[in-house]
Amino acid sequence: MSTKTTFKAANGKDASGIIREPNGNGKAPGLVLIQEGWGLKMELHLYDADHAFMNETRPDVYNAGCAKTAWDRARSFLKKHLS
Repeated sequence: MSTKTTFKAANGKDASGIIREPNGNGKAPGLVLIQEGWGLKMELHLYDADHAFMNETRPDVYNAGCAKTAWDRARSFLKKHLS
């Protein structure tokens, strides 16, 4: 299920986004979307992992390899665009 939402961005301005919840209680593919609506290119990366794959407190879904890659990509993106 997708729900549109509005939130305060780091600059204090209103921003909008979409929250996507998996259907039912089963496993869902892992997805990390890094997007900035103020002129930056979007990067989309799909991971062969379950929902919450970066959550170390959930060994049933945690995927160390995918989590490391996702964090590395997120840090690289932020460093590139926010330095």
